[in-house]
Amino acid sequence: MTGAVPCRLLGALLVFATTGCKRTDPKNPPAREESAPRLARLTPPPPVPGSPAPVETPAPPGSLFEALVRDVGAGSPVAIAPGREGVVAVSLDGSRKRTVVAKPVDWVFVDNRSLALWFQHTAGARSDLWLLDLTQAAPSPELAVKGLPAHELIAIGYAGHGQRTTDVVKPASCEYDGCTQVLLDRSRPATQFIQGQYDAIFEDQGFAHERIVAKVQIVAAPRLKELALRGKEGALSLPIAAAAVEPDDVEAVNEDHCEDPDDCGTTQPLPGTDLLRVIVKQDCGDACHVLWQLYDPKTKQFIDFKSGRRSAKPIYAGKPGNMSDAFFSRDGGGFVIRGDVYRIDGRKVFTGVGRGGGWLGGQRYVGP
Repeated sequence: MTGAVPCRLLGALLVFATTGCKRTDPKNPPAREESAPRLARLTPPPPVPGSPAPVETPAPPGSLFEALVRDVGAGSPVAIAPGREGVVAVSLDGSRKRTVVAKPVDWVFVDNRSLALWFQHTAGARSDLWLLDLTQAAPSPELAVKGLPAHELIAIGYAGHGQRTTDVVKPASCEYDGCTQVLLDRSRPATQFIQGQYDAIFEDQGFAHERIVAKVQIVAAPRLKELALRGKEGALSLPIAAAAVEPDDVEAVNEDHCEDPDDCGTTQPLPGTDLLRVIVKQDCGDACHVLWQLYDPKTKQFIDFKSGRRSAKPIYAGKPGNMSDAFFSRDGGGFVIRGDVYRIDGRKVFTGVGRGGGWLGGQRYVGP
């Protein structure tokens, strides 16, 4: 599945779709946020001047978090991924595993602010959001939010207070299909409808989507307040430092593969590594899709992490992996992408069943 990137055609479609009719709000509509243009998110936003640096939330002795880091990690990063057995903790080399939630899940997210796992379970036409408190020694899953759209991934966020801005990690699919945001707050947790590009283009779909989200219920507000307070000094993602020298575009990418020729060959450094990701393809229909490929500037080779292939030219055959919506470990030694866990050398150590994932103790997110 490829990520979404705006282009001139999409802009024209959005103008046509949103100016031709006046929208009528559904009864008791939730707050709405439109998805921001992707090009504005190619680099992380600069910190707010004077804002305090995030502080890591410590894990108490005897906690499940501590046990996983000690027993599964054994000195290396610990990945969290959705597996056949449920939510699984995996060592970076894949040799050690532990099931921490023994029930099928669609998606899982690692919250290093409050030291919790969030996961989604679908039954019928709706899904529920659950949490697992990693500060406890033997936690049980707790239902947090019910009535969410089935199989639709969720954005987890923390409300801003004082000099701290709102901190949110949105799944890549939110850009395209929209999603529900669950916002933790010390006083009033809330849900919010985030409009996707298709919701804006196809108004009937947008109305139906919004009406479903309007009925979502938070059933554990006191717990969400507690977690918001616990994680008040932290951050969902580690900061991504700006490159000392901006990498050049990769000329080996033929501009004919992109709707906007200037986009082909565009690069981004991948956090904690010597690798880049490069735009090798861009297709536009109702919206635009971009294919990012791993690139090693030292060997000048493109890398398809799904197959392990390397080439001096972009790899298009065989549905190559798209380097987007990925969580990188603190040290850059591995990444979790669409539920699968990889070492940075491209070796897969765990095959996920579902979406999402992350790393205990700190992670960096590379979006769409």
